[in-house]
Amino acid sequence: MQMGMKGAAMATVIGSLITSLVLLTHFIKKKNRIKICIKGISFDMVKKIISCGSSSFLMEVASGFVIFIFNIQILKYIGDNGIVIYGIISNCIIVGISLFNGIAQASQPVIATNHGADEVKRVRNVLKYAMYTTIAIGIILFAIVFVFTKEVILVFVKADESIINMGITPIRMYLSAFCIMNINILMCNYFQSIGREKVSVSISIIRGFLLNIILVLIMPVVLGGNSLWIVVPITEIITFFGICIYSNRKAKVNYKACNP
Repeated sequence: MQMGMKGAAMATVIGSLITSLVLLTHFIKKKNRIKICIKGISFDMVKKIISCGSSSFLMEVASGFVIFIFNIQILKYIGDNGIVIYGIISNCIIVGISLFNGIAQASQPVIATNHGADEVKRVRNVLKYAMYTTIAIGIILFAIVFVFTKEVILVFVKADESIINMGITPIRMYLSAFCIMNINILMCNYFQSIGREKVSVSISIIRGFLLNIILVLIMPVVLGGNSLWIVVPITEIITFFGICIYSNRKAKVNYKACNP
């Protein structure tokens, strides 16, 4: 709308407001089984809610903070054109994360309800279908970006050939994370759904803050500025293997408990 940064800021606020209003319509429907009620609120309940929701909060906070650090490092090691490319990447990441969060958050209440009812088979089935869906979306998104990289660049900026040629490889490298971050986001929400909030929070802190910040500060010093484009894929791979190791260890413990 030719409104510059002011328009971008207004669009962000309007988008969040509309999203909130759409969600709030749930509470005015007659078929709604969840009512807003302040009766019976206790400190323990609020503490539990904050504990369970803190991982989602940390992921949101980490996203903005990591983008800030990335901008500083890219400007330092790559230059202004690097910032342009990272701007394109950031917009693509927002689309991907929104879809991955959509799958994770849609499965969350179903998993939580059936976990509370000790319906282990249902929990596994919901997780399985959510996993298939998020993996499929991740692969499709990366395939689109990989095949139509030039077109993706032109969606966001009026780029000349130098920007296009410079941006193709970094965008493909960075957005390869689509194939792994979707699984990490789902698993983080899964642990949150079954009451393992400490595990969920740990994943959010390690993935969102520690690994990203450590790698974004160290890798360009050791491997050069272009290594910044693979920081996020490496972070997601390390997180994924960490989740696999934890899940495998937990499964062995549960098996021993059931078969002493």
